[in-house]
Amino acid sequence: MGNGQALFFIFIEISKPMKYLYLYFSFLCSVPVQVFSQTDSTRFNKDLFALTADDIDRNRSLVESILNRKTTTAAQTEQFASEAPATVYVVTKEQIYNRGYESLLDVLDDIPEVEIQRYGSPEFNQHITLRGVAGNEKFIVLQDGVRVTAPTDDTHSIGYNFSVEQAEQVEVIIGPASALYGADAFSGIIQIVTRKGEGNANTLKTSYGRFNTTHNALSYFKNGNDFKLAVHASFYHSDEPDMPTFYPTEYAWYTQRYQPNGELLISPFFQQPTVVNLDRDRKFEIPTTAYYASLNLQFKDFEISYNRHGDSYSTCGSTRPEFCVNSTDAKFAYFIETIFGRHIFRSRNLKWSVESIFSLHTYQLDRETAFINTYTGYEPGYKMEFGKSKKWQERFRFDISRTTKLLAGVSYEILDDLPLTGDLPKQFSFDTPADVQEQHYLGSNVTDKDGNDLRIFQDFFYLHYANYGGYAQLQKVLSPALNLTAGVRYDINTRYGESFNPRLGLVWQPTRKATVKMLYGESLLSPSPRKSDQHFGSFFPVTNPDGEITGLASNFFHLSNPDLKPEKLRSLEGSVRYLLSNNLVLTLNGYYTRVNDLINKFAEDTERSSFKGVDVAFIETGKNEGNATIYGTTARLDAVYNLSNGLGLNFYAAYSYSDGESNGEQLQFNAKNNFKTGLELTHPRFSISPRLYFRSTSFGSLRDADGRFIGNDAFAVLNLFARLHLVQKESFQFSIFTKINNALDARYYNVFIGGAEGFANVPQRPLVWTVGGRLAL
Repeated sequence: MGNGQALFFIFIEISKPMKYLYLYFSFLCSVPVQVFSQTDSTRFNKDLFALTADDIDRNRSLVESILNRKTTTAAQTEQFASEAPATVYVVTKEQIYNRGYESLLDVLDDIPEVEIQRYGSPEFNQHITLRGVAGNEKFIVLQDGVRVTAPTDDTHSIGYNFSVEQAEQVEVIIGPASALYGADAFSGIIQIVTRKGEGNANTLKTSYGRFNTTHNALSYFKNGNDFKLAVHASFYHSDEPDMPTFYPTEYAWYTQRYQPNGELLISPFFQQPTVVNLDRDRKFEIPTTAYYASLNLQFKDFEISYNRHGDSYSTCGSTRPEFCVNSTDAKFAYFIETIFGRHIFRSRNLKWSVESIFSLHTYQLDRETAFINTYTGYEPGYKMEFGKSKKWQERFRFDISRTTKLLAGVSYEILDDLPLTGDLPKQFSFDTPADVQEQHYLGSNVTDKDGNDLRIFQDFFYLHYANYGGYAQLQKVLSPALNLTAGVRYDINTRYGESFNPRLGLVWQPTRKATVKMLYGESLLSPSPRKSDQHFGSFFPVTNPDGEITGLASNFFHLSNPDLKPEKLRSLEGSVRYLLSNNLVLTLNGYYTRVNDLINKFAEDTERSSFKGVDVAFIETGKNEGNATIYGTTARLDAVYNLSNGLGLNFYAAYSYSDGESNGEQLQFNAKNNFKTGLELTHPRFSISPRLYFRSTSFGSLRDADGRFIGNDAFAVLNLFARLHLVQKESFQFSIFTKINNALDARYYNVFIGGAEGFANVPQRPLVWTVGGRLAL
């Protein structure tokens, strides 16, 4: 079978679940045989990694470029990941290419100590846990050193809106980082370093697959004598599966009650059926769309960058079908926009430099964002939320001596925020002040039997605040084998007050093969405007025995709590990295983390029983509720081999154990056991990458009849990627590829983040395949 026939065979058979492994291994076995017959094998016989200890010293850059990449995120200075004062995972552009990563979510799937609850939330879709600390708002995503997540630290999704097609590498820092990056770098930092400058080809990529899934990406580079221009863009869309077809038991209400007659339940707290007569055909629709665009221009020591990314997904993806209308009108959509300018001044002797950054950030919901669920009375409940910031930063670097480096910085940020509003009866208008838009609470737009208008108009909370920050970090070589990093940051926030966050790291290399780290750090997480000031709910009319309206009542309201305090994290960590052979590295780490003043967004409010003078059956609010203790360990193996006939092998395997307690109960959104493994088999003519992860039970936010958190069953997921290079010329390359997520078509579940309306265990997507092509010029 020729190469073209093999790929056509895979494409035709890809929709038959029972044949996936057969197809994959057939491809694995047959393609190498074909390409070897067309390749001069004598060009690839040299084993670059069969090195002695002395060779390693002389060829350190060769070995480290594969098994130990350089990073700048951990300490804002370039160093090898093994020497950085943090746990660092670096994913290179070659790994992104060979493994078929398209989004940041793809990358995080394979990073140890990261757990993802996919489709776990109506508001932010994916819910991510770093080393037992759960929440998308608890880590910051940077692009080229500047924040590209929500400026006011409001929760957002992590998906195809964060493209990695343009990445030179992705650096994932696990652990507290507030000593450098401020109060919101609570559980870690993720940085996307983009490709710029010479040596990068212009690329165009497109793909299409099951469930009308498509992903398209473009990268363009232009270089002159004094300037560099880089433009990147990507677009993703999927209709998503018809979930009732794949999970008939979980969606029985949809097929048996809602689809035939429009019947839903009034509320999780009042489970009586009601007929919802909406102007739609009751078709099951939960599409996802995302985009990313960036432009970067460098002129001598100046840099200007523009970045915008957006996401749109169903607000019903994790909600039980008896409490939500699965329609394209029920969606959460937003964008984040970042504009920054940077100038770096370097001294003539290059011993010191000053970096100045001014940035503008915007986070805003789409005006069409709406919930149609039990909390809106099954009327469209539109939402609005926006956050804006203006930030100025100065970073000073000084090489005091060959063994001593000083880093210091100051920042000033002004923030404006409209927290996530209640459910609005009509779309929010930016042309009219909110207070005069006559936006009433859903269900209150009625008149009582005496002709009184019972409408209650929405409250809007506008926040204006500032943050002043300063930090310093000293890096000192204490001896040829021992490095010290010590730093501290002090912030003043006009919303919640002062914060003080230190860090300390010792990195010891007792031998050429071993590296030992001892790390301590603290972080602070501010209560975001959404957590402190969001409120939502709806009313319904109360009638007398004659059916006449006499007033209003409510089944549920989530109310604000502006008195929330920040969460505080302290973490102690130790790790050992050992070069078992010239090709194989073992890394072991262990950590102990303490979190104080935990914020529970879904706490029952027993002190309030009414809102706006109307009785409410159940009220929830955000509260600081106690402490959490988290501890765990990770063992990871990394291997790189250059095999005969041009074949290269990059293998990794990691086991993570994570446990602890929160207020004397089981940790939520944290599996005790995680195992992730994968490999890249590469050749000048093709690459193949299977990746497997296993996860034990996680516990969500819902409880059983005995008051215990409900958990999902353990599961394993296999993902596959394969690429074939059809044309490889110096000025023109073309390849075709296939990507298969959940290749074994497993039926598995993640846990829910929210209230009683959700699935305790959220059904996950079945097998999704795509095929595509990539052109590089």
